[in-house]
Amino acid sequence: MIELLENRLGLDEDIVDGVENALRHPHINPREHWQEMPYLKSELAVEVGERIGSVDFWKNIYSAVNKDVLKRVYYGILSTGQLPEQFLKALTDWERVYFFRGRWSERNPKLGMPIEVLTLEHIHLGLNKLHEDHYVRKARGQYVSKKKFPEADRIREDYKRITSQGF
Repeated sequence: MIELLENRLGLDEDIVDGVENALRHPHINPREHWQEMPYLKSELAVEVGERIGSVDFWKNIYSAVNKDVLKRVYYGILSTGQLPEQFLKALTDWERVYFFRGRWSERNPKLGMPIEVLTLEHIHLGLNKLHEDHYVRKARGQYVSKKKFPEADRIREDYKRITSQGF
């Protein structure tokens, strides 16, 4: 069983400042950086996996997420400054994927709010965007399978719990 996010984060002020500074980093323009982007899905999955921090995690990403969606996770990584290592270690691999996907969608994060809420808002948004990305393509007939993302139920429960506490 995974410990509650707010207990795992237990961060000091320097870490919180580091996260906020990383989120102040401007978003990249993929059209300007297209030459730097990995071309093949396998290359993209390896790059994301290495940046997430797990050696073999890229295999999970490769099989679970399509290339276009994975690009948005990568754009989120590139649009985030240097996050403190302690912060990243507090998140699971899939929470990091969702965090960076959420980062790509969240252009103006609400800095200054409790780090638990800020982090979980990015994770929750990223999870919802991955889900939306899949089901939009499913509605177009590009995919036939239903998709269940890892840790989704626990993240949604965490989100309800933390946001209901009135942080």
